[in-house]
Formats: sequence, C-alpha cells, structure tokens
Amino acid sequence: MTGFGVIDLPAGTSVIRDSSFTGNSKEVVRFIGNNANILIEGSRFENNQSVNGVLSFPVVNAGTSVRIRDTDFIGSEGGSVGGLFLNLSGGVVEVTDSRFDGTVGSAIFAYVDAGGDLTVNRTSFRGTAGPAIITNVNDGSATIANTLIAGGASEGLFLLSSQSAGVTRITNTTVADNLGFGVRAEALVFGEAIVENSILSGNGSGQSQAPVSPLGTLTISNSITQADPGFTDRAAGDYSLRADSPAVDAGNSTAAFGDFDLVGGARIVGAAIDLGALEFQNATCPADWDGSGGVDGDDIGAFFTDWQAGNADIDGSGGTDGDDITFFFERWQAGC
Repeated sequence: MTGFGVIDLPAGTSVIRDSSFTGNSKEVVRFIGNNANILIEGSRFENNQSVNGVLSFPVVNAGTSVRIRDTDFIGSEGGSVGGLFLNLSGGVVEVTDSRFDGTVGSAIFAYVDAGGDLTVNRTSFRGTAGPAIITNVNDGSATIANTLIAGGASEGLFLLSSQSAGVTRITNTTVADNLGFGVRAEALVFGEAIVENSILSGNGSGQSQAPVSPLGTLTISNSITQADPGFTDRAAGDYSLRADSPAVDAGNSTAAFGDFDLVGGARIVGAAIDLGALEFQNATCPADWDGSGGVDGDDIGAFFTDWQAGNADIDGSGGTDGDDITFFFERWQAGC
C-alpha cells in the first residue's frame, strides 16, 4: 500500500499479515475503537511519515489486545513519535521479534494507565533519531526484554511516570552506543524502574540517569555499566558476546523472560543466563579440547599442542596468547 491513506481498524478481530506499506504521508494503521483483538504480523512499514506515529493506537482499553510480531519499521518519520503511538488504558500490547531501523522521532511512545501492560521482547532498535522507547507508566507495567537498542542519536530508553503504581522492568537488554543516556529516568517522578541482566555501554551522556524525584526509583542490578562487555565487533554493529566476555554466565537466571534471546537462540546456555540481549551460543564444552565428551588430563595436552602451534584462541580474542591459557584452565577447573 502506497499513498496517503489510513486503515481504521474497527472493534472485533483484525489481522494484517504479510503486507507492505511504503511512502504513506499519514498514519498507516489507526485504531480508535474499543474491545478489539488486533494482530500485525510478518509485515513491513517503510519510509512512511506521520506526526502521530505510523501505527497509532490512541485508546487501547481493558478489552483490547494488540500483537505486533515479526514486523519491520524502516525509516519511519514523525514528529515526536515516528513508529508506534500507544495509549494503553487497561489494554495489552505486545511487540515481538520486530525491527525498527532509522526511525525519526521515538520508535515507540507508550502511555500506560488503568492497569495496562506493554511488552517489547526480542526486538531491535538501530539508528533512532529520538529515544528508541519512551514509556510513561502510571498505573500498569512495561517490560522490555531480550532487546537491542544501539546507535541512536538520543536516549536509548526514556522513562517517565507521574503516579506511584507504575513499574517498568528492563531485563536482558543491550543499550549501547547511543548519543544520549542509555536509560534516562530523570522524569520518573513516581513509580519504579528495574534494570537487570542488562548491558549499558558506550552511551554518550552516560549509562543511566537517576530520577530527580525522591519518590521515583531506578534500580540496576546484575548488569554491566562500566566494564568492557566484550562484544564481538561493536564497530560493525555486532553486539553478540565473545567467549571471554564478562557478561557470559553472569546473570540471574530467575529473571529470564522467555526461553529465547534476540535472534532466537537458547536464552540460557551454560551455568547461568548471560547479560544483554544475545546469549553466547557455544553449546560445546570449551575445556573438552580433545572432543572426548569429558574433561580430563588429555585435554590439557591437546590444548597445549594447539597453543604452541598458535591454534588455541579459546577466548575468541582473535589471537593465541597467555589469556587463552588462563581462560582454558578456568573452564577446565570448572569442569566445562
């Protein structure tokens, strides 16, 4: 679909699947009714412009659910909101397995009230000109999980709240290399924001900003905010983890949200969940160097033979050196 138009969704069930919307100059999809079940799946919204968001849901009441799955938003352009505008007045919105690239304005703005619930899971945001996600959670909850927010020109997450009943949970999320704060909570006047099992790294204004109000709280635990997270190739936008990353097996597994990471890999591989959006997927035991199925003295001999030949980059650093010996023996002593 190309042009000016708006699809106004009625009450009841609506499905938009495997569709493409390009070059429209107004909201592409708008819901203005009540009591609906809306699914948008496998679709692509590219180079659309709207001051109210490409997808606009000004009322998502207690009888309404909106599910957006496996959908691309490319070059969406708006005023303050370029992607999704959501007003959850008791309703439920889930954004899963989707991608926002090059959004002008925030990719998602969500106002959550009256017990509404927002979930953003396994979704990536790259190169957003405004904050990738703005949440104003007053009476309800928002969860951002297994998600990547990188390379934006503003904040990664901008959290607001003016009532005490709101809770925003950010878990296993990587917020990296944005020009503003990784997590900005200055305007969290009331309510609570919890960051856990996450990586905040390389954000220009700082990794986080605490609430000004003493009644708002931002808690960060089991997360990397200072150390080098050991990304595979951050310069190329690859935020997966190297084998020697301090994020590997460093999380609290009880805080896992779902069974899969950003790209569909197993969410827990190894002794504990990793930090960030992407789980290190080395399913084999690195200390079982000879591949026998167990860890024993033979692995030490096999490892040193390869190390002397320069073929033992066990930590994934790109070269064979003394760090590989340290890494190998740490794994060998741990039994894997």
